[in-house]
Amino acid sequence: MLNILVFEVDCDLRDSLATFLQDENCRVTTSAGFLEAVGAVMRETFDLILCDFWIGETDALSFFHTIRDRQPRAVKVLMAGYPTPAMPSDLRRAGVDFVIHKSGVFKCMNTLKNSLASALQRGSAMTAH
Repeated sequence: MLNILVFEVDCDLRDSLATFLQDENCRVTTSAGFLEAVGAVMRETFDLILCDFWIGETDALSFFHTIRDRQPRAVKVLMAGYPTPAMPSDLRRAGVDFVIHKSGVFKCMNTLKNSLASALQRGSAMTAH
């Protein structure tokens, strides 16, 4: 079972994503705030981390930089409501694996399922060593 963190400030989208992922037999932790999300990352190891770009106090790049060393194997997905101001090199440095545009997040469930598949592959590779 995959362990997933959903860090999203919009409660409706956060709850919808959590429900979708739970229906896919994933364990889901949700967060609406930076400190709460960082705390979750310090307590648990996640296979997949979904994070909104604008997260109140800061942005997703700061969050991903903060947790990068703590969650090196997690697949990290940035969810953006519109094209992000971040350059691809900034995204790579922060450890972002995928970008999903929230305007069509439910149309992008295939991308999300690909993220789940990547997380499963990383998990399989870890247990094979």
